[in-house]
Amino acid sequence: MTKFAITPSSASYSFSERAETIGAVLQGGLGKYRQAVKNPSAVVSVSWTFDVGGYNYFKAFYATYSKSGSLPFEIDLAIDGTALEEYTAYFIDNSISTGARSGTDYVVSANLELKAKPLTASGTPSTPYKLDYIPNQASYVINTRQETIAIPLEGGTSRYRKDIIDAATIANVSWVLNTTEYADFREFYKLTTAAGTTSFKIDLAINYGTLEEYDARIIPDSLSTSRYADGFFRVQAQLELNAKPRDTDTDLIALVLYPEYGGNYATLFPPSENDIDIIINTDFPSYLNE
Repeated sequence: MTKFAITPSSASYSFSERAETIGAVLQGGLGKYRQAVKNPSAVVSVSWTFDVGGYNYFKAFYATYSKSGSLPFEIDLAIDGTALEEYTAYFIDNSISTGARSGTDYVVSANLELKAKPLTASGTPSTPYKLDYIPNQASYVINTRQETIAIPLEGGTSRYRKDIIDAATIANVSWVLNTTEYADFREFYKLTTAAGTTSFKIDLAINYGTLEEYDARIIPDSLSTSRYADGFFRVQAQLELNAKPRDTDTDLIALVLYPEYGGNYATLFPPSENDIDIIINTDFPSYLNE
């Protein structure tokens, strides 16, 4: 097998793995998933900056050695870290594009399909079945699956009723990880969760702005990786989260105090051992009489 001699710019990498799992979304709780494929191929978007000689070499390699993308070839890539590894790859059909020349240079982009490299465990996770890396909170996009159904009426508003209890929540999240953390993350995903088949625990700030532990799964085909900066990776994923009931005392305190005091109510009436009784029946009336 022929090897392509020029390594792509590592800053250009965008990497995604094809799903290994299939699943069924349930109306309440986490979906049911199982592993359907082992070691599927991965797709990486890369780019090169060639001088005239390098560009001619690329065009000749593509036409002659890869037979216009029909034959595999070998190429060095840094996928799981900063170290280069040799991968078997194909050019994906219709993915090659040549950008504007800069002086005498050509910028060429392509999508490569890579043969999977199986991971092996490097050690025992510090917290089994819990992902220790907390996503960037600024990246959160939270959606809760619908729990009600509506019956449209010819006149007036529709009729609504609760149909599902504790529907799962979908969270779009991202992490910025250094090389070591990214390798740990990949190992956790591929081995500990069996590529998304098994649920795991993770700390997220969703209900009250403070971290809580959730049961989660990574939704198939949602995991992607790109280079963030030298030595860092941005990982994005969709998580399916088991519903976590809200604390009724905390909600009641917010409903009573927020309309009067806005966001300052938490400072004016700090939590105590018997929150709901003391805050509503003692602290709040005393404050009004001051």
